[in-house]
Amino acid sequence: MTVAAVRGLSSTEAARRRAEQGPNRLPELRRPSVVRRFGGELTHFFALMLWVAGALALLAGLPELGVAIFAVILLNAVFAFVQQARADRAAERLRAMLPTRVSVRRDGRRRIIDADEVVLGDLLLLESGDRVPADATVDRANCLLVDTSLLTGESAASAVGEAENLYAGTFVVEGEARAVVVARAVVLVSPAVVLAVDALDKHLRARARGELAHGPPPHPAAVGGHRRQRGGKPPQGRVRRGRRTAGRVQDQ
Repeated sequence: MTVAAVRGLSSTEAARRRAEQGPNRLPELRRPSVVRRFGGELTHFFALMLWVAGALALLAGLPELGVAIFAVILLNAVFAFVQQARADRAAERLRAMLPTRVSVRRDGRRRIIDADEVVLGDLLLLESGDRVPADATVDRANCLLVDTSLLTGESAASAVGEAENLYAGTFVVEGEARAVVVARAVVLVSPAVVLAVDALDKHLRARARGELAHGPPPHPAAVGGHRRQRGGKPPQGRVRRGRRTAGRVQDQ
């Protein structure tokens, strides 16, 4: 990394890039209104078949059967609607995983800025307890362990070394690192995460309608796994904690 790159972006250049790129925020999926969503639970293919079956039962002089079928339609719609609401809340929790403040180097000095002000090329200064605000490539690392459970489902922290990638929403468990932002949350990471939640939402709705057998929902890593192919799969499994090197990464 050149001396100019180690100094980080200038305030002027950072402001120009933010004006071009916009804030570093997760995109929100546009969802239909509550009335439209609930109406959709009453009018999908299997629901329409049940409506027809209920109407035929009434015409055949079987009012008890017809009422029972209509009750099943309503109960199934309520159940599916509640499942979808749960998936929506899960998406909001995922958005909350991005940090609100982050340390960067600009104009050659360490600065703490709002996470939505991070731009491409920013030099992140990360340490234990920080959450990664955007996809970045590690320039220097000192015994860096990162919680990548959001991507891999593994509870054990993963070791990340120089020239490897960090991903938005992951958590620094131990060590320090200096990393260059290569893709902001709105560009690369968040679509995979949000699409994973959307896939979970669709799975729950389909299962509630009886279109799928009751089984485990799709894992977010399976839905957004194409992201990791860009920079390689994060290492999994437990790792030994190495001995710290002298000096702080941020001061190098």
